Amino acid sequence: FAGSVIREYIYYPYGTQFVAARSYCTQNYRDLASITTAEEQQRILKVFGNNNDPIWIGLNWNYDHSNWQWTDGQLVSFSQWFSGFPIIGDSYNPNNCVFLKQQEWRNTNYWNVYPFYCYRYLILVNESKTWVEALQSYCTQNYRDLASITTAEEQQRILKVFGNNNDPIWIGLYWNYDHSNWQWTDGQLVSFSKWFSGFPINGYFNYPNNCGYLTQQGWKNTNYWNVYPFYCYRYLILVNESKTWVEALQYCTTNYKGFASLPSTTQMLQAKTEMVLTQTESVWTGLRFMDGKWFWVNGEPVENRDSLLPYPAHPYRCGALNNMTNVWENRNCNETLNFLC
Repeated sequence: FAGSVIREYIYYPYGTQFVAARSYCTQNYRDLASITTAEEQQRILKVFGNNNDPIWIGLNWNYDHSNWQWTDGQLVSFSQWFSGFPIIGDSYNPNNCVFLKQQEWRNTNYWNVYPFYCYRYLILVNESKTWVEALQSYCTQNYRDLASITTAEEQQRILKVFGNNNDPIWIGLYWNYDHSNWQWTDGQLVSFSKWFSGFPINGYFNYPNNCGYLTQQGWKNTNYWNVYPFYCYRYLILVNESKTWVEALQYCTTNYKGFASLPSTTQMLQAKTEMVLTQTESVWTGLRFMDGKWFWVNGEPVENRDSLLPYPAHPYRCGALNNMTNVWENRNCNETLNFLC
């Protein structure tokens, strides 16, 4: 079962325009960083260090609603504007995107190039699996990937949640035989490491020692067939904009990795967590009725369909999840709801 959840920030040090920065974050993590409390801001600044250069965060001007909003759909509940900001934009200088500098926020034009922060969530899964099972049959199916650890601060927060338990926990670290180096399963190279003394140990034919795990002492490597709990990171995003089912599908495909498919109980529970901030009683998902059957848009079969009509009439052929009852509903596809990507 899924246990503790940690919000994690990732710093990307290369100058990039706001739109490209957001695209990178949604493709590789979850989104540009949103800052909803003073404590979150302090954690970001701790990762960033004492550098006073500007850095993109996910705050931008929403022209449809005439307000500042986070790219992940959250409204602004906490702010830290520098004196005199935000400044008003015009057709030549829209000043519609926000960066963090010296602990305060300022707005500027989207085409400026700055480093940026992404964020994602880490989930401790308290089930013992081999490294391959954790990666292939759990993390990539129910969440996104095994966890990578890219800073000392990330490691400390994970260990703090882990408590005093010194049992091993799989992370997404493995030996890449093609390149003869350690690498993360999400494709990142190892820019930060915390190997325990004497590790990594060499592998050989019968004992490859090709997968990494986390302990309070540091990182260690062992054989992929050992069974440990593990960390995944997740990817479901609640979009607080009301759209028809087709519009939501197009939005998720354009801005993220597609419409949310929730074939398992674990993913249902994850969706319930994400839906806390929904502005509509139900939210669209990637569930659709066509050619005489219900299916997920990613091609997975629909296992639990007891609450769905087996042959719904037009146009009630789109699937939504009710936030109050946690029950699947077939609804009018032209209705406008918040949705999960």
